[in-house]
Order: sequence, then structure tokens, then C-alpha cells
Amino acid sequence: MKLTIYCILLFLSYLGLSAQDPGDLNLEFASGGIFIEYWDDTISRAFDIGVSSGGNLILPGFLTSTGSDDDQIFVMSLDSQGNILPFGNSEVGLSHDISPSEYAVKVVMLSDGKILVAGNYTQDITYLPFVMRLNSDGSIDEDFADNGIFMTTDFPMRVTDADVFYDEGSYKIILSGESHDFRPIITMINEDGTPVTSFGTLGVMFYYSYMGHFSDFFIDNENNDLYALIVCYSDETLLLKYDLPSGTLDTLFGN
Repeated sequence: MKLTIYCILLFLSYLGLSAQDPGDLNLEFASGGIFIEYWDDTISRAFDIGVSSGGNLILPGFLTSTGSDDDQIFVMSLDSQGNILPFGNSEVGLSHDISPSEYAVKVVMLSDGKILVAGNYTQDITYLPFVMRLNSDGSIDEDFADNGIFMTTDFPMRVTDADVFYDEGSYKIILSGESHDFRPIITMINEDGTPVTSFGTLGVMFYYSYMGHFSDFFIDNENNDLYALIVCYSDETLLLKYDLPSGTLDTLFGN
């Protein structure tokens, strides 16, 4: 009898030690709760994370060979247990070249299952923006922009954030970041991958009062508002409010 009680207490103690509280590392994910992948002679980096309606994780970033400056877009997909899924053009993820060097910084999951990936490519050592639309399997959706990728040389910028504004049954893509002359910049793109010329000045809006970049923004779709944070190189941080879809600064907001 004493042995039986002892075994029950030992079992309950084991359950107490193995139970996880909210916020504890989920040891069932990947290897002990942490996903780490090493490939010989390869450098890779992820900058953002998205979750599909099916629970799969989407990680955008770049991939390059050790000792090379030729970074290329890389987007990986994991299941909810941290296992690598076939995605795009390989068993480990989508890799794609559009210039001598490029990388993806943001991912936006769309309600129809498609995926937007935004980032930067280079031309003559200048940062330029791109947006790529993917199907749910990681293949490039060639119905978007030019064979699936929006690219432009009209306004050099380093993209730091991206999201979508839902407007009358469709959506518009908003990119924010820093211009080539270190000014905060925002641009808007139609659902088909063309610039929204009615936004700002021919689709682009600068904030000339300070040097810096848009570090983050939030879209209030219900009220057609855009709140944006600017990190200034003079050490100020600004919070601005814009009306959408026009991109007009709300001068009644703040001081």
C-alpha cells in the first residue's frame, strides 16, 4: 500500500514538473522549443514572421554563400511543430534573384491565402523597393505587377515596414522606410501591383521636416487612418496621423 501511494505521488510530482505555464518555452516545437538550421558555406537571416490560416510560419529574409556579397531573397515555411516545409522552388524554401543583392524584410498574410513579401534590392549601390506576391505554396503569383514582382527605380528607398489597407472590397499595399536622402518616405501600391498615383505625389509621400525613417506604422481600417512612427536622426521620435487613402496629414492630430 505504501509503495502504491509512493508511486502515485512520484507520478504526480513528474506531471507537476513537466507541466508548462503560459509563457514557458514549448519544448515540442522544433528542437527543445528552438528552431535552428545550419547549412554548410551558407549565411541566412530572417527579418520577420507571418502565420498562415493553417498555422504554418512564413519567414522572409536572405540567403547567400559564405564570402559572397550576392544576397538573394529567401522565404522559408515551417509547420506549427517547427519542421521545414517544401515552399516555392525548393524543399527548404523560395530563393529568388532580382538584382546583384536583395533581401526581404516584411511579410503580410492576405485573407485569400496569398502572401506579400516586401524588401529592398540594389542598383548602383542604391536601395530600391520591391514587393513580391506569392501563392500559398510559395510559388510566385505572376498575375501581380510584372511577373509577380513590383519593382521601381522612380523613388529610391530602404523599406522598413509593410502592410495593407483594405479599401472598398480591395486592398492597397503601403510601404514605409527611408529615402536616398535620409527622409521618411511612404508609398502606396494597388492590388494589381501598380502605383496609386492619387496617394501623396504620384504615389509617394515624403516628410521633409526631419531626417530619419519610418520605423513602424499601424493602419486603422475602420476609420481610414494611418499612424506612423518616425525615428529622427536628431534624436526625436514623432507620431504622425494620415488620412487614407489620400495620404493627407491630419493637422488636427497632436500638437
